[in-house]
Amino acid sequence: MAAVVTSTFASEDIQSKGHNVEVVLSLIGDMTSNNINNTALTESGVRAIALVLRSIPMASVHVSSQGAADVVSLYSAHTVDSCLAKLSQLCDDAATYLEKAASSDRGKGELPSDISDWIHLALAIIENTSDCLDYMCEGSDSLLRSHDIWKSTLEQCRPIAVYLSKLFAAVCRLFTVSTSQAFVPNQDLLHQRLDLYKRCSKVIETISGIFGAEVHLKTDLGMKRSLMERYCEHALAAHKPLMSAPPSLKAVLTSLCAIVTKFSAASFDNAKQCQRVVIRCSGTVRELASQLMTLLLRLDASSMHDPKINKRVKSSLMVIRFIVFRISPLLPRARDQEARSSALSMLDTLFGEVLSAKTLLRLPGDISSTVVTLICAVSRKFALSLFTSDTSSLTRHLDILSRHTGENMPLIKGLNHHEAHCEMIRVVCCELGSFSTEDQAQLLGHQTSILAAFAMAMDHDPLFTVLPATSDSYIDSNDQHKDCSSYQQLVASIASSSCCLSSADTFRLWEAAVLTGAMHKAGRSLGYKILFEAWKLVAKSSLDPVATESTISSIVSAILEEVPGLALIRILPWDLLDPENANDKTMALMADMAENIIQCISQTGLHGSNSAATFSAFEAVVPGIRMLNPQRKIRLIETMYSYAYTVMEKCLAADQKPIALLSSLAGNFALSSDVTAAELTSSMASLQAIVSHILQDGQPWIAQHEILVHIFQAASDAGKEPLVQALVRNGGEDKLVRFLGQQASGKETGDIETQAAVYSSIFNTKTALYGATNGTAYSGEVCDTNNPHGPSERKVDKKMSAYFEEKLWDLGIDDAAIIEYCTGILEDSTEDPEEKQEAILGYLEAVSDTDFSKVVQQAIAKLSEASAEKEKELQAEAKEKLGQALEAEKKELQENSGDATGPVKKQLTLEERRRREKLLSKYDHNDMEIVERPDGEAEIVYHGGGLEKPQDTAVRNSNVQMVLDKEKAQRENSRAAHQKKIEKDKELQERERLKKEKEMRRTMKKEKRRM
Repeated sequence: MAAVVTSTFASEDIQSKGHNVEVVLSLIGDMTSNNINNTALTESGVRAIALVLRSIPMASVHVSSQGAADVVSLYSAHTVDSCLAKLSQLCDDAATYLEKAASSDRGKGELPSDISDWIHLALAIIENTSDCLDYMCEGSDSLLRSHDIWKSTLEQCRPIAVYLSKLFAAVCRLFTVSTSQAFVPNQDLLHQRLDLYKRCSKVIETISGIFGAEVHLKTDLGMKRSLMERYCEHALAAHKPLMSAPPSLKAVLTSLCAIVTKFSAASFDNAKQCQRVVIRCSGTVRELASQLMTLLLRLDASSMHDPKINKRVKSSLMVIRFIVFRISPLLPRARDQEARSSALSMLDTLFGEVLSAKTLLRLPGDISSTVVTLICAVSRKFALSLFTSDTSSLTRHLDILSRHTGENMPLIKGLNHHEAHCEMIRVVCCELGSFSTEDQAQLLGHQTSILAAFAMAMDHDPLFTVLPATSDSYIDSNDQHKDCSSYQQLVASIASSSCCLSSADTFRLWEAAVLTGAMHKAGRSLGYKILFEAWKLVAKSSLDPVATESTISSIVSAILEEVPGLALIRILPWDLLDPENANDKTMALMADMAENIIQCISQTGLHGSNSAATFSAFEAVVPGIRMLNPQRKIRLIETMYSYAYTVMEKCLAADQKPIALLSSLAGNFALSSDVTAAELTSSMASLQAIVSHILQDGQPWIAQHEILVHIFQAASDAGKEPLVQALVRNGGEDKLVRFLGQQASGKETGDIETQAAVYSSIFNTKTALYGATNGTAYSGEVCDTNNPHGPSERKVDKKMSAYFEEKLWDLGIDDAAIIEYCTGILEDSTEDPEEKQEAILGYLEAVSDTDFSKVVQQAIAKLSEASAEKEKELQAEAKEKLGQALEAEKKELQENSGDATGPVKKQLTLEERRRREKLLSKYDHNDMEIVERPDGEAEIVYHGGGLEKPQDTAVRNSNVQMVLDKEKAQRENSRAAHQKKIEKDKELQERERLKKEKEMRRTMKKEKRRM
């Protein structure tokens, strides 16, 4: 047959050419049509078709128009038309037979006896079809890369593109059959099915490349529009089966996106086709994400490091990334609501499940990083494309927020996960510059702005400020932000987006929304804190200093209107003000604000549980005090430390935070380089009392460490040497000497965590011992300083926790987060057993239908028994230690007592007395000398010092008593003023009552006269 075909096109006899062509086509028809059930003969016919097509010179098929006079071209076109028609028909017949065999076998386990022959025939058809297509695509001017496939050369012939479309549909059906579960039990068919799968994939990629070629998208010829629509229909139908073959899926999707965006035929509905592609691809991504999550959640720790598993996970992620990237340009064209809803649902799955904190924290670091790197950035770009093309969903959400009054935060319509909602809002706020000017004004000028929605989202889920990581994100991918934390990157991203706004008016809207919300939610909103930090970043780098100063003045004016305005002072950007260049009006406002706030704090009488807030407010206003002139600074310092002195002893014993804040307040401010000793003279008594209070045994060692570090640093200033000596005179000498001794041995003062044991040995407190054994620094949390075992909520026996975890595992609870949460409730000693049981059961019943009541009751009962036994052991141990201490003290008293009726004195050695003399000579003003008594013992004699005598009262420092007297008088004045106000109010009420009675009598008289 090859010889006949070769001689046909080589012969110059036209009559011979026509006769030979008819003979060849007749033979092929007989071999393929009349004996279709004879698979061997049909396979021979298929090979003959391939042989004929590869023997035809494709250059002769190119024609300029229908009805050309070139006989060779006519015969060549006729032969190609017939061969492609046969191939497409045979491919369709094989697909139909195999589909029927697969569907009839469901649930029966039986296949036709000739199924292997048919699969072999299908494989032969696909192999030869692939070879023919490759031959027809050879060369830059190949037949399938030209416009000739869209028109026919003969009236009875169809365009080649028609057969390509039919072949694509049939091959997709064969691909689906090759993956059918009906053939899986028959292992003899495995290799044939695998070969068929690979060959079909190759043909699909080839035909997709032909339809998506640039040359076929430029002009509209013949049946091109209808054939393009038909190809799109077949490609979308095969989308789901092709998920198992990523290269084929990518080829099909690439051609689809090229056709729906670049093909510009007059009657081709690009918008509708874009809509269909977006909907189908979104569904594919959701299904791939669901399969990926199922795989990840079923894996244990060891399986996650399997190279095959990693490859499978990465392959799925790559496909998801490719699909999302490809359909992003289609969103502006697909304005249909169904398409946008499908896209939102896809993002909800990606950000709410795949990229959620719960999923990422469960995965190993390398897999988690791969998930974020491959999906996070492209998904954010897709979300940005979705919202920039249509902001209606955002504006509807802002309308809902403006009317919302409940506790549960409403989500953007179409989203079901809070994580996805937070990410969508964050994307919009970080890329506001990508929106049009009208959209920017609408989102920022809404009654509830997009920035308010951002703040609500961040407050609802604070963890989302740091998860997921943004290593491959469009957010701050510059090198300058490479080493920043995720929180800092988020702040920088929002600041950058504000600088990219379209106009000054929109920036003013952005600034007003940030400042208004920050002042309204000062100190109570993480979201507004992020926004305000972004505004400060913009103010430092881009805004006019005069405008920034004006803004700060407005904030200060608002603070002065509040009483006491404690929350607002925490947001003041002190670092943006330059005292040397700021105008007098702003500095005057600063001074008034600082003075008013300190007076308001002092007058409210905060103490006890509010003492931490008081000291924190003082510390917040310190930067403003530093900017004032010396006269006002001295007065405010005196007021602040005097009030702190009166409050500190009322602090709750178990609350370490006020003491830590007080230590920071005294050290960072009073002992800093910008405050002179002269400015602290009037506050010396209060400051000395504060330092002595902090250095008492039993106070948090971290607070003692901080104040001693500041004293050590201030000692290097010659002007503050008397101040340092006065501060450590009462009880701090010994600790300072030991502290300096440790520093002299090469210990760093600032490394708290690694030197915790050293510092705790210096201060020798129970809290310090707990800090040393755990190796952790003070965190500001409430803990019991009298508890030698650390915070009370950690006294639970670890065996008890292990028992409870084991029982939960036995009942099917294998989620580490759930177990940890329930164990935490069990270990919480602040709740009653009934409350614990109710909380744990309520949580477990929400995640499982199993009855956990018995297990929880047993765990709580065992916990109570263990706690009781532990308490008994502690009491016995304490009693034993107390007895030992009393016995030791009694023995010491007996040894040191010289006269039973005289005072008991501790006998010091000569070396101990000399060390004592050295310390007292350094920190005390008394004169002393060592003399030898008649019995030969040495004795220290003080001259002009010692205990205070009545004649010393004239020179005694009375600052503390003056402060107390002043405060007492102030309280009495306030009490008198309050009593006076009460009497005045009673008098006004009596006048109002008499006036109403008089008016009532007049009304009654008028009514009587009228009647």
